[in-house]
Amino acid sequence: MKLVYATDLHGDRAAYDSLADLARAERADAVVLGGDLFAHSRYAAPQLAFAEGVLLRFLRLLTDARIPVLTVTGNVDLRAAVERVREFERDGLVRILGLQPLYLPFSGTDGRGGVEIVGYPYVPPTPFRLKENERRDLTADRYEGPWPIFLSSPDPEQERIGAPDDYLDRLPSIEEDLAMIPGTQRPCILVAHAPPWGCGLDRSSLGVHGGSRAVRRWIENRQPLLTLHGHIHESPDLSGRWAERIGSTICVNPGAAGEPMLQAVVLESTRLAHSLAHAVRGRSEL
Repeated sequence: MKLVYATDLHGDRAAYDSLADLARAERADAVVLGGDLFAHSRYAAPQLAFAEGVLLRFLRLLTDARIPVLTVTGNVDLRAAVERVREFERDGLVRILGLQPLYLPFSGTDGRGGVEIVGYPYVPPTPFRLKENERRDLTADRYEGPWPIFLSSPDPEQERIGAPDDYLDRLPSIEEDLAMIPGTQRPCILVAHAPPWGCGLDRSSLGVHGGSRAVRRWIENRQPLLTLHGHIHESPDLSGRWAERIGSTICVNPGAAGEPMLQAVVLESTRLAHSLAHAVRGRSEL
């Protein structure tokens, strides 16, 4: 099974066009998106407009090419825009990955092969004040941010609304959420927007690691076949690594899309260690 993975496209039309072009050129069995589908915005209306335009066109293009799109969302994807993506899912245009494994058969198998894939969108607390897509990392953590926090408004034309100071303390931690992933009978792929803490995939421009300790512990304990991440855009450039191993697991953060190119990873799950390729593409003419 050949997969094309990209993350943090942040509403870049050219990046989506280039990704569709790459997926068709590679004859991919599926495209996987690692979150932050939309550009940063203080309110949801611009994200909704992008969803109805560029994103819907991208999904229809790949649906017509018989290439499924699997995704998680990310920390900048506002609630109203995520709900629109869920409507696309109900229309059969995309699949939003969650904690319950989704079976992906190998091409041409009789049903006994394949992999199972799970997804997780939330990240540990960031310096940003919008917190609806953040969670405490470990169960013992308590949130102690330096300023009031916000959620996106239900009105897509309005800016953010305030949230209680203990908002994150009322919610399950990333550690608790990941513990809900059931054991799998087949090789497992985790798509988590947050990278594992303390490696070459989560080094930030502030000189600190910005990943998740809970994600790393889950990888160390469960040893899935592959994990796919994003969130820390600059890490591959700073560390010089877009893939590394934690135990027997291969972990990937290809880097974010940026002017003027798309960064993606192409892989085949049947021969993972020998097929990983980092693809950098300029602007598509689609």
